[in-house]
Amino acid sequence: PCSILDSRFSGTNKLIRDGASVATSPYDFIEPYAAAYNIDADAIKSVPELLSELKVHIPENAGTSPYSFEQTTATRTARESRNEAVSLLTGNKFKVASIMRNEFMNVDEILQKTQLPVHIVSGVLVELEIEGIVSSANGNRYKLS
Repeated sequence: PCSILDSRFSGTNKLIRDGASVATSPYDFIEPYAAAYNIDADAIKSVPELLSELKVHIPENAGTSPYSFEQTTATRTARESRNEAVSLLTGNKFKVASIMRNEFMNVDEILQKTQLPVHIVSGVLVELEIEGIVSSANGNRYKLS
């Protein structure tokens, strides 16, 4: 449940109002089907067990789990700040940033989507990276920070 005063959460609140279940563990997904499909509920693994099997390392000194409410809130706040920064951009900076995603994009894809010359896109990407709006990776790839 989220604030009823914040329109960003109206969809989530509507789902809950309409009877959606809240899942906080793998068991919560499987439990409704356990009896019908003869599933041993004791064999259902916890999230930490599953992450361990997948060899996902969560630093013990991280303070909060990357899957915790606090981390989700921090990520949402950072995304909102970034989206606000993008909305304040103008011209070619706005054109480039507005087509960017949270996954890395190759410069060729950015060029195709913006229809801007390579020298303009290259300069804009450098400026956006300096401003902390985009991040770069090997292979001329960029994503929103």
